[in-house]
Amino acid sequence: MALRFLDPDATTTAEVDGVVFTIGYWPPREAEKIGAGIAAIRKVGQDTEEARRMAFEVHRRMVEYGLRAFDGALAGAIETETIYGRTHPRVSDRVLHQLYLNHAIWPLGMACLKWNSLSEDEKKASG
Repeated sequence: MALRFLDPDATTTAEVDGVVFTIGYWPPREAEKIGAGIAAIRKVGQDTEEARRMAFEVHRRMVEYGLRAFDGALAGAIETETIYGRTHPRVSDRVLHQLYLNHAIWPLGMACLKWNSLSEDEKKASG
């Protein structure tokens, strides 16, 4: 497997219902938790209540640590958290709840997954 050196501050944008969101890389610890959550969902079976609950938790974590900014963000919408000595942005619980209520957590989670999963060449090709 080839090593990849990425700029941890690199971002992309995604639009959901006319609002532009800035998406970045997950912290390594959270990326591991997200990967483990996705693997667990695959083992459980996707048409179960447990899988739906797990999928929500994974999407929530993907957005919590993948979202950097968005149009009209209120003060305090993006907080910081120190993980292993490095400061990482994270979305506040209040904003995560609002994104969930507005059904934005699902498309944003997928946009975060795409950004954090594609290779550099695939990112360039996808725009």
